[in-house]
Amino acid sequence: MPAADAAVPHFTRFVALGDSFTEGLDDERPDGTYRGWADRFAQRAGAAAPELRYANLAVRGKKIDQVIDEQVPA
Repeated sequence: MPAADAAVPHFTRFVALGDSFTEGLDDERPDGTYRGWADRFAQRAGAAAPELRYANLAVRGKKIDQVIDEQVPA
């Protein structure tokens, strides 16, 4: 039987694509700075996997069709 942690996927790269929601606009913290879900996820994932490389390529103001056309092909 495999070890219990064998079922947990291990990844070393995480790229966030999207718009202002992904970027974190209007996701204000108590100190007035902004931090989106992708940054929060990367921080937590990085704590478990220090070798994690992360890039948030989200662009404020993009619409879903623009994200698909401009970010997904990359």
